Amino acid sequence: MIDGKKSPSVVPLNPGEKYLVKVLATDPENEPLKVKWELFAKSELTAASQNKRKPVALPDMVTGSLVNVMLDVPVKQGSYRLILTVTDSSKNSVTASIDLSVL
Repeated sequence: MIDGKKSPSVVPLNPGEKYLVKVLATDPENEPLKVKWELFAKSELTAASQNKRKPVALPDMVTGSLVNVMLDVPVKQGSYRLILTVTDSSKNSVTASIDLSVL
């Protein structure tokens, strides 16, 4: 959740501000979890898909892992997608995303 909102809604955010991101992730076998956060401009995701290449994430936009995660919102208005991948030590993984709109 970001600012108390979760998917499938598009979360409206103010440019250049910081927001707390709340995530709940557990492993049934209590294995340690590794997380990877990526923030993409939706235009980059579209271009990468059309050109059959890996999309390039915006660097250093998320700090933290699963607790007390902070999102630095881009200053450029537009549509973005925040993607979280959680992997356990057995290499099992799950991905979740949320669409953002910078106003």
